[in-house]
Amino acid sequence: MLDPYRLNLLSFYPSDDSFGLAAPDWEAAEEYVPENFCAEKLLREHPLAIDPPHIFRRLSSQQSHFTVFGTKVDGLAELASEKENGQRKNPYLLEQITIPALAIPTIKSELELSGISEATIFPEKEASSVPIGC
Repeated sequence: MLDPYRLNLLSFYPSDDSFGLAAPDWEAAEEYVPENFCAEKLLREHPLAIDPPHIFRRLSSQQSHFTVFGTKVDGLAELASEKENGQRKNPYLLEQITIPALAIPTIKSELELSGISEATIFPEKEASSVPIGC
């Protein structure tokens, strides 16, 4: 799991007035997505979490965000693994969540009871009639 707010605080160097998830019209976002990819070089090294305009139902229902990478191939891993005095400098930036296989049926049932189904996560026509677990 990635903390997009923490990522953006670490990615902006030097820090600017922007805070939180980047909107597509932020200057910082423009530096990650240049108008002409052939003629312009990316200006940022580390990734940026962007909050896209929710023009598709799927993006809105999933509360989706995107991570746009900069010039460093392993920029996200680098930020997550930085150490200071032997301790992880950014311990909550990137975390792995492991769900035991035996817990999956219970989790699916609890999600269904909460009103979360494939139809709410993937609102495309073909998913609207498929319950979780099928």
